Amino acid sequence: MSTLEVTNVELVEKRGDGSKGEGTRTNKRKTTEKATMEEGVTKLEHALPEHDARDETLEGHIDEMTEVIKDLESDMASTAEVLKAQTAEVVATMTAEIAEQQAKIVVRQKAVANNGPAPREVPKVKIREPKCYKGARDTKELDN
Repeated sequence: MSTLEVTNVELVEKRGDGSKGEGTRTNKRKTTEKATMEEGVTKLEHALPEHDARDETLEGHIDEMTEVIKDLESDMASTAEVLKAQTAEVVATMTAEIAEQQAKIVVRQKAVANNGPAPREVPKVKIREPKCYKGARDTKELDN
């Protein structure tokens, strides 16, 4: 109830002497409020079946979505298992290849250390000295 309604009810209770005036106004208000409340209840009663139908529809959608989510979870779990297996295979393959390459490196290091070529002396190449030019140094004579 609003504060106005509470005030009106208090007035009627205080006036309990049956005098007219405020009491009749309060009774009219109460009758009007009662009619308004009854209309509201009627509207709610008519709207209730629609809301029930909507609730049932929403519950159906929620159930469908729950099933889809469970399916997705199981799909994700199986995909994760497959990825784990594939990753394990790749790691095993890479580990084997690394071990193989390390073995080859060790063999090559030993071969170089034991049978490596002895350092050779590089022969010196003799470069001839240019001959002296004994001719004229005039450019006109050189161009001809």
